[in-house]
Amino acid sequence: DPTSCPEYGIPELVSEIQVNAEAYIRQIRRTAEIRKDVISESGESKKAFIDALSNFVVAEIIKIMEEITNA
Repeated sequence: DPTSCPEYGIPELVSEIQVNAEAYIRQIRRTAEIRKDVISESGESKKAFIDALSNFVVAEIIKIMEEITNA
């Protein structure tokens, strides 16, 4: 029954994105902290870590933003 569901609008969507983003960022930071010895052992592994963030996180967020903008 649609009348029994609370309204879900932009403020709720923004809040949900913020909560999820903060949790994900904490996880990435935790991983980086736990594995800092591996990440910093050579320039190559540091670059691989940064490339992974760029390709798997930033690029996907940009893609989502473009899809929403063009919808």
